[in-house]
Amino acid sequence: MNELRLLEIIRLNGRYEVINQDGQFIVRPLGEDEIIISPRSHQECVKRFGNSAN
Repeated sequence: MNELRLLEIIRLNGRYEVINQDGQFIVRPLGEDEIIISPRSHQECVKRFGNSAN
């Protein structure tokens, strides 16, 4: 999917996960109960809250 098509899709109401693989955009709608935790967010949470298993 090209950038113009991507912009058309995400203008619709809703929440989406956008993945860029090999220059192609993949858009996946998110359900109401889904959240996305990025690798950076995960690292920040681990740093802030530590490993609870220890």
